[in-house]
Amino acid sequence: MIYMNLGEKIVLALFLYLGAYAVLTYIGELWWFGLIMALFAILLTVKIVVDIFDNNPNTC
Repeated sequence: MIYMNLGEKIVLALFLYLGAYAVLTYIGELWWFGLIMALFAILLTVKIVVDIFDNNPNTC
């Protein structure tokens, strides 16, 4: 996995949430793409929470 710091992960998750919201709201034909973006955003959010509560600074 590409190493990113916590701020970059948070910004990427926000962009994924906004992109998924825009696709699901305004582009009905690409609903599956919006669901994939939302899934990646949720997985990235879980990774961010794990990184926040992880005390080992050597893990990415």
